[in-house]
Formats: sequence, C-alpha cells, structure tokens
Amino acid sequence: MVLRTVILRHDLPDGSGHFDWMFALDDPPASRLATWRCAVRPDEAEVGAVVPMEALAPHRTAYLTFEGPLDGGRGSVRRVAAGWWRPTEEVEPARALAGEGGVEIAWDGSAGRQHWLLGSRAATRCA
Repeated sequence: MVLRTVILRHDLPDGSGHFDWMFALDDPPASRLATWRCAVRPDEAEVGAVVPMEALAPHRTAYLTFEGPLDGGRGSVRRVAAGWWRPTEEVEPARALAGEGGVEIAWDGSAGRQHWLLGSRAATRCA
C-alpha cells in the first residue's frame, strides 16, 4: 500500500514558523492526516540525522493539496514537499508511524528514496 505525505511550511503571524509533516493513513485519503510539527525541514535532513517532532492533533485531508492563508489569523501554509510513503514492514500504517518499524518515502520530482524510523517525538533518517 502506497500512501500520500506532504510537508507544509507554516508561517505564523508573528513572523516565526515551522514545518508540518502529514501522512495519509488510507487510500484514497478519507481519514484525517497523522501530523507532526518539526522545527527543521525533514526531507532535507542528512542520513543519520534525528529530527525532533511534536505530535499534533490529526489534520484534515484537504491539507494534502491546500496552500494559502489559514482561518482565524493562524498564518499561512505553503507546500514544500509532497510524495508517497509506505511502511517498510507488514504493519498497519498508524502503527508504522507510531514507531513500529520504519517507513519508506519517495518525494515527487525526485528519483531517490528515503528510509526513516518514526516515533512520537523524533524521526531518524536511515538512508
């Protein structure tokens, strides 16, 4: 099973910002997106790098394609990377994202693949 992933740059009204890394849990994406906040752009991490992540509440699937201002004065989002992901082992997608095994990601527009170990507080790029 191949599922969608996206990284959004979330710029806040105070001028600060972060990255939101979102993962679809089904195909077509009907349920909400598993989402983490990252201080650095995770798809540009070096092999072996550990990227601290903060688990957020699940987000709407509209964020797979949405870009622009957010309601309620929450700033704006811009897509910086999109692609596909799948668990590297035979586990449910939610369990893979919780750290039971790794995930493989292929970014759109790139022939390379990335392998990650994910958990609720950090992600490690393996290759």
